[in-house]
Amino acid sequence: MRDKDYKILMRADGSGEIGMGHIMRCIGLAQKLRERGGQVVFALGMHSDPVVDRLKFEGFECRVLDVVPGSIEDSTATITACNSLSVSMVLVDGYHFDGDWLESIAAPGRKLMLWTDYLQSEFLPVDLLLNQNPHASKSEHQRASPQARILIGLNYAVLRSEFTDHSGLRRLRTGVDNLLVTMGGADPAGMTLQVLNALLLNPPAISVTVVAGPANSAYNEINEMASRLTQCRVLKSVQNMSSLIAQADLAISAAGTTLWEFAYAGLPTLAVSIAENQEPLGESLGAYGGGVYLGKASEVGETELLDGLNALIDNTLKIEDMSKRMMSWVDGAGAERVARIIEEQLDMM
Repeated sequence: MRDKDYKILMRADGSGEIGMGHIMRCIGLAQKLRERGGQVVFALGMHSDPVVDRLKFEGFECRVLDVVPGSIEDSTATITACNSLSVSMVLVDGYHFDGDWLESIAAPGRKLMLWTDYLQSEFLPVDLLLNQNPHASKSEHQRASPQARILIGLNYAVLRSEFTDHSGLRRLRTGVDNLLVTMGGADPAGMTLQVLNALLLNPPAISVTVVAGPANSAYNEINEMASRLTQCRVLKSVQNMSSLIAQADLAISAAGTTLWEFAYAGLPTLAVSIAENQEPLGESLGAYGGGVYLGKASEVGETELLDGLNALIDNTLKIEDMSKRMMSWVDGAGAERVARIIEEQLDMM
């Protein structure tokens, strides 16, 4: 805990088009910073009711800038927000923000942090650079940002407090009685419907929970299809994701940041990439052995889904091995590590 107060502006976006992964992981870090005495305000480039509602639920102030992410208007509005709030650091999470944009919001007496999943620019003028993916290269990030402290890999995988505080979440799976299906906050690729189509072709003798994210526009169709399965429920905009993960023995999921939550819980996963930036993470999951990467959403149909599910559903030894590997992948202390390093950066001002 630091002796002096500090305030951080988190500039991130979420919507039905881009999903809510950036917002949700920022919430996890914001919770830890608040726990340690800091203040966090969110700045949203675009207006999205589900995102605003979630931030209000979590108790965070948010400002909607109503700008095109990464534009000149965005940098102007972000600077205005920084000045009016007197923030000590700006944390930027998103792919629209190149080196020129980041340089435009840099200012003396204010630290700048970028949270990313790949090198979006050859030059990144930031003080702190975070990429929590296991496939990320520290040397490449250091070349792009030689002046920054670089945080690379799963030691810095950030989880929300609902996961790390859940006593029954982290457990060894030894069989499959409950399947969890989730494709993130938006599911722009429509993979939830694809999974339900597959399950209707060959209904499994297990319970199925389908989570439709708050920005998923196909909720009514998902609900109708699920009603044709005898042991299937559909939940929307859930606030208790940790409890659902704790109950599950196997997941079918998008290969996004949800995988860190599954890894911490020890939940084996059949993963599909619904965005280009998810492909390396899905491949890393398959290579590590904590789950199976089925491929890109555009290439995954009912056959691939059923084959993947049937290969695991009665294979208790495989499920147990995958569960052990998942738990060894993420230890749940990433948010604490990142928060401490942020405070170290602020102490140097």
